[in-house]
Amino acid sequence: MGKELTAIGLMLILAFLPQAGCAGGAAQPTGGAWRSDPARDRGAGDEVPLIQRPEDDRLTRVIRPLDRVLFVGDDLTQQWFYTQATGAALLATLPRYQLRIFNGGRRGSTAAEALEWIDGLMDLAEPTVVFLHFGLRDGKAFEEAELAKRAFEEGLERLIERVKARRGVRQVVVLSPVPVATPLVEEAPPVGFNRVLSLLSESSRQVAERQQVGWINLFDHTRRAWIASNASGGAPLTMGGEMPTEQGHTIIASIILKGIGVTGEDIERIGWSPLPPMQMARIRPVLAIEARPPDVRQAWRSRDLYRQIYRHDEAFFRSWRLESRISAEPDPRRAILASDEAWAPVSALALAYYGAGHPEPEFEAPDTVPDQGGVEGL
Repeated sequence: MGKELTAIGLMLILAFLPQAGCAGGAAQPTGGAWRSDPARDRGAGDEVPLIQRPEDDRLTRVIRPLDRVLFVGDDLTQQWFYTQATGAALLATLPRYQLRIFNGGRRGSTAAEALEWIDGLMDLAEPTVVFLHFGLRDGKAFEEAELAKRAFEEGLERLIERVKARRGVRQVVVLSPVPVATPLVEEAPPVGFNRVLSLLSESSRQVAERQQVGWINLFDHTRRAWIASNASGGAPLTMGGEMPTEQGHTIIASIILKGIGVTGEDIERIGWSPLPPMQMARIRPVLAIEARPPDVRQAWRSRDLYRQIYRHDEAFFRSWRLESRISAEPDPRRAILASDEAWAPVSALALAYYGAGHPEPEFEAPDTVPDQGGVEGL
C-alpha cells in the first residue's frame, strides 16, 4: 500500500498576477485569477521562514490579519470536516492573525440555488475571504451532462458576481467538485457520474478564470486517493461511495492548504493532525503536503483545536439555520453574539498552543480595505 499511495503524493502550484495597491498607502492584496492544480505540477513549494513570513509569501497574500474566512457549499461542506481541518491548520500557522472561520454549507444546494440564501449568510459572517465549493448536486440536476454543465456554469458565475459585489470581500476562491468513489478506473478517463463531475471541474476552472478569482483543483488528487484506497483493501475514504469520510475530508483539506500556500515545513512545525494518530498515519502518504508525522503532544494539540472549531460550527449553524425556526422573533444580533462567544475559546486555544515566537502582524485600519465591486490582480 505504501508504494501505491506514495506514488500519488502530489504537489501544487499557484500563479499570481501582479499585486495592486489600495487606499491609505498600504499594500492591500485583492483577489485575482490564479489556480492550484496538483495534476499539472509536482515541483516543490516555496521555501519561506517558519515564523517571520516574507511579505510576498503566497499564504499571507491570500490570508491577511483579521480575515473572516467563509466556506460556502453543498452537502460536502455541511459535513464540516474539511473546513474544520483547514481552519485548524490556518489558526495554528497564523495564530496572531485573529482569524475567523465560518462554515456555510447547505445540504442539497446547487450553485444557482445558493443565490437564494447567500445574502443572509454573508450578513452574518461578513467575510473577507470566500471559498465556493459546489458541483455534487449540480451534476445531478439534469440527466444530460451538457445541460448540467451549462446550468452549473451559469449559477457559479452569478454566485461569484454576487459574492464579489459584497463590501469587504477581498478574495474569492473556487474549489472544484470532488469525485465519487465508484466506478473508478485509474487507467481510463472518468466514467459514469465522475465524467459529469470532471466536466464540472473544468467548468469551475473556466468560470474562475473569467471572473479573475482563485481556483483549486480538488478532483484529480482526490480521485487518485479514492483509487489507491480501494486498491489497498482498507477502510473506504467515502461513505456509500459518495460523501467523504472524516479521513477523506482531511485529504481535501490538505489540497486546499497546499493551494493557498501552506508548506510542508508549516505542517511539521504545527504538527497538523486533526485526526487521531492511527487515522492520520493511514492517509499521510496521500496528503497533498508531504510532512513527517508529529509527536504525540503536537498531535493532541492539533486535534484539540480541531474539535474546538466543531463547537463553534455548531453554534454558528444554530445562528444561521435554526434561529428563525426556534425563535418567534429572530434577532441577527443575538445570532452573531452567540457565534462570537463560541469562537472566543477557539482563538484563545490557538494563541496558547501556537502563539509563542510569532510577531504581532500589522493590522490595517478598516478604512484601508477597498469596497470592491470586483477583484483585481494580486
